[in-house]
Amino acid sequence: MLFLKKLITLNPTIELRTMKILKSIINNIFFKNLGLAALILILLITCVLWWLSSYTLHGEAVIVPDVKGLQMESAIPFLKKAQLRYEVVDSMHVKNAQPGSIVDLIPRPGSKVKLNRIIFITINSSSTETFSMPEVKDLSQRQALAILKAAGFENINIELIPSLHKDLVMGIEFKGREIK
Repeated sequence: MLFLKKLITLNPTIELRTMKILKSIINNIFFKNLGLAALILILLITCVLWWLSSYTLHGEAVIVPDVKGLQMESAIPFLKKAQLRYEVVDSMHVKNAQPGSIVDLIPRPGSKVKLNRIIFITINSSSTETFSMPEVKDLSQRQALAILKAAGFENINIELIPSLHKDLVMGIEFKGREIK
């Protein structure tokens, strides 16, 4: 009401009819509740956004250290210093890497992640890679070589044994022992 009186005294040219309409809008309970609801909604949205920002640690990140090639025992202090958790999820055989060393990280080294994030680690297998031997007995030499090369065998030495059939594979030996 004080506002309306000051408005009238500052600007006497405002019509009385306009003042009555303005006064009825301000005194109307519906518009009072609508204004209060808008104020509460703005306050609620502001509080939720502030809480979300603090809960998700918005803007705070650490960089994943590059521990590729290190043994797990020597990589753990780097991960703990960066406040990251880790989990070994897989092992694979890499010829040029030391057994038990880290060969892959997810997320990649140098990535920005939140504190306490789990880093998924793949290590190099401590044992050599094993292959299942394909059955090549009683096949032609050409077909047997193609099957063995496709399976990943590289150093294949052929020993010719006289027989009734030309280029027939009689068996496979490794270090003098026949493999079946």
